[in-house]
Amino acid sequence: MISWLTQGLLGVRDGIEDLIYSFFPSPNAELILGLVFGSTDVKELGRFNDIMRGVGLIHVVVVSGYNINLVFDLALRLVGSKFKFLNLVVAQFAVFLYALMTGFEIPTARALIMSSALYWTRFFGYKVNPLTLLFFSAFVMLLYDRETLTNLSFQLSFAATLGLIVLGNLVTKVADRFPIPKVLAADLSATFSAQTFVLPIIYKAFGTLNLVGFLSNPVILWLVPMMTLSALIFVPLAFISPFLGSIARIPLFVLSSTFIEVSSFMFRIFSA
Repeated sequence: MISWLTQGLLGVRDGIEDLIYSFFPSPNAELILGLVFGSTDVKELGRFNDIMRGVGLIHVVVVSGYNINLVFDLALRLVGSKFKFLNLVVAQFAVFLYALMTGFEIPTARALIMSSALYWTRFFGYKVNPLTLLFFSAFVMLLYDRETLTNLSFQLSFAATLGLIVLGNLVTKVADRFPIPKVLAADLSATFSAQTFVLPIIYKAFGTLNLVGFLSNPVILWLVPMMTLSALIFVPLAFISPFLGSIARIPLFVLSSTFIEVSSFMFRIFSA
């Protein structure tokens, strides 16, 4: 059953990839596919892949916890109240299908477990500490496969989320004291919190540190949620009608092009 379902979803994913490539040039198409659907096509673009790595943004072109949370929230908004059992079941199934379609990588699995546990505990009237949810997700994954503990993706995903939980609120309070936009303050907080916990693992794994991410992420990450939402709107509209797709394409093309131009500009600055 799962094998049949997975094959069907992979077929849908192939259809989405063909659709994206028919509407967007490179590297916009590869960026969108990596960001929203977990495609690794961006690795085949030598120059753009080097740019993303050089400015510490390569983590953007993978499906993350943010994607899972966004899809969960959108599914609940579509089906209705999150406090109705059937609605939550439908949303849970939709997010599970999305996770399967993106390849169900380790960061996706962790986020799916955390988000699912959060929504279901809230449904039954319980409040659970985010730290408890994080360790619960790690426990479930290790229970399934103990080798997960040595997987670099698991270590980075766990460390980044731990940083957000432990340092996020503190750094946000400090950032709020400065006269900067709320969106920038939030991105600064998220970047500093996650990177602080991730850098030791990166250094141990690769023997190098890329501190450019502390500067590039706050500058450009505000585009990511808008690109993700735009892509999730574009895909069904483009499947329904090429005309609707051509209209929905405009904001996604502008956002992805802005992301590419800004990251390229920063790469030229820091590599000079």
